[in-house]
Parts: sequence; structure tokens; C-alpha cells
Amino acid sequence: MKIKKIFILYLIILVANHCNTPACLAFWFDNDKSAPTDFSYKFDYINIDWWENFNDPILKSYILRALQNNQDLKIATLKTEEYRQFVKMTFGQELPEISMGSNYTGFKIPFSKDRPLNISDNGYVLPFTVKYEADFLRKNHDKTNSSKKQYEASKFQEKTAYISICSYVATLYFNIAKNDKMIALQSDLVGIKKEQLNRITFKHSQGLASAMEVNTYAKNYKTSKNDLDNLVKSQAKMLNELAVLIGESPQCSQNLARTPLDKIQFFDAIPDCIPSDVIFARPDVLTAEAQLQSAQIDVKVARKELLPTFNIYGTLGFNTFSTDPFFSWSGSFALLSAGLTQTLFAGGRRIANLRIKKNAYDQLFESYKQSTLKAVQEVNDSLCAMRLDSDIDYSNIDKLKLEEDNFARSSRKYKNGVISCPDLLNEKEKLIYVKNQQVQSKTTRLVNYIGLYKAAGGQV
Repeated sequence: MKIKKIFILYLIILVANHCNTPACLAFWFDNDKSAPTDFSYKFDYINIDWWENFNDPILKSYILRALQNNQDLKIATLKTEEYRQFVKMTFGQELPEISMGSNYTGFKIPFSKDRPLNISDNGYVLPFTVKYEADFLRKNHDKTNSSKKQYEASKFQEKTAYISICSYVATLYFNIAKNDKMIALQSDLVGIKKEQLNRITFKHSQGLASAMEVNTYAKNYKTSKNDLDNLVKSQAKMLNELAVLIGESPQCSQNLARTPLDKIQFFDAIPDCIPSDVIFARPDVLTAEAQLQSAQIDVKVARKELLPTFNIYGTLGFNTFSTDPFFSWSGSFALLSAGLTQTLFAGGRRIANLRIKKNAYDQLFESYKQSTLKAVQEVNDSLCAMRLDSDIDYSNIDKLKLEEDNFARSSRKYKNGVISCPDLLNEKEKLIYVKNQQVQSKTTRLVNYIGLYKAAGGQV
């Protein structure tokens, strides 16, 4: 009876010592704060306030719809939850394993005159067993810490996915606005080419132009018409892609609203430099850092696998073979054992495992250094592109003003009969080409802001 009481007390203390901490309770119940349940953390992922710099509510609405409906982002969130559950599973290795069985047992023993007649040859056994590896070396605890680092890395990867998708939505939106403008300009150009073809055809009918000239103008008209069709095709594809990104059906993509490119502006100043703290806080760099820390812990675990383990095993059983009541202490049996176990030979598996973990750590260390260098490069590239492409766009704006002035002067000359209609059409054609250049340079400048936002991990 005394041994059984000690055994029960030991089980209670063993479980209580491992389950009375907040961390343990958090893993045993799903209401822990490590799993965000609201939508606000997604705003933090993408720095939602920064998107106000474009002062475009349509763009912001598409980004919010992508946060809510994009399937790739939902997969990234589910992947993070998978890692969180893996941490809980790994943490379970630190706790005792308690199990219960229900067994029917039949046996036959030689008859003895000393054997009570009411003892049955068959009956039921209800054993309770507990197994526990005493974590004196904190090996299992290190495994839990390693899985926590993997979970931390998965959250950074989730943030990377959110920043990438939102950046792509904005880039696609600006290119769609650019195509709207270019389709309008190309339509004007097609009209000019058609007018030129009609005039040269009329001259040919009057014997004032050759057939080769007519063929040249016809070819130019066909080329401009093909360019317009390509723009329309490209626009349809981008609208379909935008619809998928925000979780809408592509069938309704043509009805997606957008702000005209002329009204889209960026109202924040271009930074001269990005602090190093921002660069090294990029989610991809933090992912590499967390994975490196996890690999470092895995090396420690592999070393501890070479050492002995201290195992505790206990059994408490109730049976119907005794004359005592089923759940009585006098009729139960108990076993408690503890001891060290050392693997003497495992075919070199443990040494190989240690070397594998070290090799993985070295690989991740090089990957981490590459990630930091890549981060610095992308930020510097973005800053350089922003400055130079801004200068190009401002230069194209000046060129456009000059060309608009030339066209205005040519229009007055045409009204005064100084130049002919073909000359005026040529001037209008030049104006359209310059407008096309400015539309493309402005779009490039807007996309560069997105590039800097992405290169800085959203913290600009």
C-alpha cells in the first residue's frame, strides 16, 4: 500500500511540474496569443499607412481585398499555423506520456490445495502506464526551441508573402492605368494613320502618288492597328490577373475600376538613404536569421544524442483476478523503474547526424550572409533607379511641354493656311510619341516607389 501511494504521488508531481507553467497551458489550449485571430496584424505586415502616399482609394481597396481574399496569402497563413502546431507537438516530448489499456487475460496454472477456489483463470486487467524521459540535459527542451525558431521563420515568410502580393497588386494596377492611357494614345495614332492612308489613296487616284507610297502608308496603318490590338490583349490579361489577385472572378475583370494615370501621384519625398536597421529587419533576412538559430540548436541536440538518457517507467494496474474489489488498492499492482540508457553502437548514425546538422548550419550561415548582401543591393538598386528614373520622367515632362507648344504653333499655322493638313498630322504624331514616352517613364517612376517599399521590407 505504501509503494502504491508513493507511485500515485509521483505521477501527480511529475505531471504538475510540467503543466503548471503559462507556456505549457498555452500549448495545451488553443486560446494562446501566439496565434493572431483578428485582421489587424496583416495591416502591420504591409505598413498600410504607407499606401496613403498615393492618395488613391481604389488602389488601397484592391490591396485590402487582396489581404482578405488572395488564395496564396491564405496558404501562407495556413503554413504558419502548421508550424505553430508543430511546436506544440514537439513540446509534447517534454511531458510524460500517460496511457491506459483494457486487456482480457486468460491463463491456467497447476491446481494447488492452497489456491483459493474463488480465484478465476480469466479476467480483465486495467493498467495505467507512464513513460517519461527526464530531460536533465534539456535535449527535448532544445528541440522545442528549435521548432519555435522554425515557427518564427514561418511568420517572417508569411510577412514576405504579404508584402510581395501587395507590391504586385500595386505594380499591376499602375501598369493597367498606363495601358489605359497608351490605348487612348494608340487609338489616336491609328486615326492619324488612317487619315494619312485615305489622303494618299486619294492622291493616287488623281495620279499624284505612286502605288508604292500607298503600300507604305497602308503598312504603317496595319502596324499601328496591330500595336493597338496587342495593347488591348495585354490589358485584358492584366485585368484578369488583377481580379485573381484580389480574389475575384476573371469574368468581371473588365469592370474593375482604376484611377486615370494622370491623377496618380506619389506625395512622399524620396529618401536619400535607408538606415541599416531597416534593411536588416527585412522579413527575408529575419527568416534566414531564425533558420540559422534553429540549425544552431539542432547541432546542440545532435551532440546531446550521443549522451545517455534517463528514462522513467511506471505502471499501476487493477485486475479481477484478486478476491478484492476491482478498484481496491489491496488488489492492484504497481511498478516503478528508472535508469540510464546508453547506446553503444548504432552503425554511425548519431555521428553522421551530428555532421549533417553541422553541415546544414554552415549552409544556412552562408545563406544568411547572402541574404544580407542581397538586401543591401536591392535597396541601393531601388534608390539609384528612383533618382535616375525620376530625372528621366521630369525630362520627358519638359519634352512634352515643348512638343505641345510645337503642336499648338503648327495648329495656328494650319488655320492660317501656312502648312498643310499632312504636316499637321505629322506634328500630332510626334506629340503622341512623346506622350507615350512620358506615360512609360511616369509608370516606371511609380513602380520604383513600390520597388523601394519591397526592398525595405515595407518599412519606408
